[in-house]
Amino acid sequence: MRDFVRRAYQQRRNGQVALLLSAILGAIVHGVLGNFSPRIVADTAGYLRIETWERVFGEQRTPFYGWLVNFMEAFAPGYIFLPWLQYLVLLLAMLLLYRGALRYGLSVPAALALTLPLPFGNATLLFLSYVHPEMLAISMLLIALACALYVSRGQSHWSWYLIGGLALGFSYLLKPGFLLFIVLLPVLVVFLGLHANADDRLVVLQRALIVCLIGLLPFMVYSGVRYAAVGHFHVVSFGGYAGTGLSSQIMDAKTIPRLPTEFQESARAILEERRRKEIEEIILPLPINSTNGERIYWSAVLGYFDIFARNYDHMVSIVFRELREEGMSWVEADNHAQAFNGAVKRAEPINYVLYVVGATTRFMGLLLTTNATFVPAFILLILMVIWRSIYGWSGFDVCSFGNDLIRNGMPLFLIVFIYVVASYVPAVAITFPARRYVDTAGILMASLPLYLTWLLWCSRKH
Repeated sequence: MRDFVRRAYQQRRNGQVALLLSAILGAIVHGVLGNFSPRIVADTAGYLRIETWERVFGEQRTPFYGWLVNFMEAFAPGYIFLPWLQYLVLLLAMLLLYRGALRYGLSVPAALALTLPLPFGNATLLFLSYVHPEMLAISMLLIALACALYVSRGQSHWSWYLIGGLALGFSYLLKPGFLLFIVLLPVLVVFLGLHANADDRLVVLQRALIVCLIGLLPFMVYSGVRYAAVGHFHVVSFGGYAGTGLSSQIMDAKTIPRLPTEFQESARAILEERRRKEIEEIILPLPINSTNGERIYWSAVLGYFDIFARNYDHMVSIVFRELREEGMSWVEADNHAQAFNGAVKRAEPINYVLYVVGATTRFMGLLLTTNATFVPAFILLILMVIWRSIYGWSGFDVCSFGNDLIRNGMPLFLIVFIYVVASYVPAVAITFPARRYVDTAGILMASLPLYLTWLLWCSRKH
């Protein structure tokens, strides 16, 4: 029975059937959950705001998602087709990623482990119905990842470089949090190329450089246009605003003398407002340490980081309202906030490092324990190990297991690792690990335990 399942599963045609069944089952699940009914969320208005051409580059969101949605509204009002579009684009990304994995040289089971869970990931379950660019950005990034797999091994048509670069550009223009992939996707191409031993190192590096340059092109073009329009070379003015929730929670009264003179009065006003909000019980104060009865920052940020996450949005409102001076444009205010954030981090480097460590504990905790595909896949892996232990390991082919793990497991690990790291860095170093960031980071996490489960099931001597 096991040999029959293994032979059938490794046939590419059956792999495509498995993808189709996953897509159909996903559509049923999302239909039952009501995810094909569009939902307006808090951020929707910011993305759909239509500005004049002169002002569009000075807003806190990029305009592309709004342009797409407003174009669709002309044909189908009420956003009724938007969740379906987002699901279809995800399925396209799923198919391309599967084909890219096979093109690179992964086995059918490994390619399916990478792609089958996508319709059921946290991000898909939670954000598919949102009138929000998160799902489209994820799908575009997965398409870019598929193209990276296509070009990582052997000769590939130039169109895969172009499609990958455009998909990557569209992903970070929809979601600037994906900008780090401009660097990390070429790094992945290098690792995958070296692992495959398809070409010499120089060819692999040339291939990665092409991926980097094409992926960088949309950033350079759009940022250049913005610079000509509003004097700011970036895809959006948002990092200063978003980072104020971090800077305001790593400083205290002792920080003020170490800040530049231009920020000292603002910092003092921010601390006073924070104390008022604590008294009004709008934000949570640092807990009192049970050992010495004091409020200790390092103890709180390392042991109770959820307090900082709970206070984050409130602190952003407090700080930005204080920093934005009358007459400032959004771009000027965001730049001013960016300078303030940098000054606070330089004044409190230890507190900043402690904050990153505390944020990492929240990020990893949510990533591993609240992941709708990883948790069942990991439980399945544990059950497989228990089953093997109970019924014996006789006939288990260690050499076959090790070879498959190196040939397929290592590329899977690299893909998942790069994807998680690129989402992790901005979540802990610039803002905080909100659920949306963590759910987006974990969409590929189930692939490793799923593939390991398959190997434990199938690795036997013949």
